[in-house]
Amino acid sequence: MNILLIGSTGQLGGWFIPVLEAYGHVQIDPRYDIREPENFRVYCHEQCVDAVINAAGWNNRRCLGSPDAETEAYEVNGKAAGKMAELCREMEIPFYHISTEYVFGSENGVGPFSEEVTPLPDSLYGQTKLCGDKAVLAAQGYVLRVSLLADLFRHEVAATNIISSKLRASVACERVIEYVTRGLADGKRVPLLHICGERRSIAEFVRDELGRTDVRFEPLIDNVPRPHDSSLCSIYS
Repeated sequence: MNILLIGSTGQLGGWFIPVLEAYGHVQIDPRYDIREPENFRVYCHEQCVDAVINAAGWNNRRCLGSPDAETEAYEVNGKAAGKMAELCREMEIPFYHISTEYVFGSENGVGPFSEEVTPLPDSLYGQTKLCGDKAVLAAQGYVLRVSLLADLFRHEVAATNIISSKLRASVACERVIEYVTRGLADGKRVPLLHICGERRSIAEFVRDELGRTDVRFEPLIDNVPRPHDSSLCSIYS
């Protein structure tokens, strides 16, 4: 299948590429600005796209570090995602939007959080991602929320010696692609799904997955208020 991976050159999308290839999909790398939707429509037709995975967006770090963050983050994480989902609906192409547990904030209490919990984000990142979630769902697209992508996190902690002890539910990129592949094959999809794995602390993840014994585990203070347990669970599993 021809799968268009939006954000393939970004921090998150790059980890999906080898998994897509392992599943035998043809990963198409877009060369256009996602804020220009008509280019998206033309590209999908030219490349005979069968499905779209949207892994593009401003992450939490970028939202905190840019003076133009609010305008740009809402444009990319919210409006652009919704518009692409609308165009995919018109073209009858399944649109999968990768989201995050950051849509749940301190007012949500303690996790794990299921699809039935109403998100109350604290941060700009969480607010803009929730905006995108709502827009994609309104356009009959599919939202896949993940708490901690194990492949990405392994890379991020490779050079650090201080790890937060917060609880999250890690999941491999392969689980995300597996769900997309299965849905394309049998047509069985739900509008909003939390793809989650084993619920454990980040400290436990580092110890178990990386075999690291040289790190100091402590309750680090986040740059935005978030629950100690921000892990996800699903009513579908």
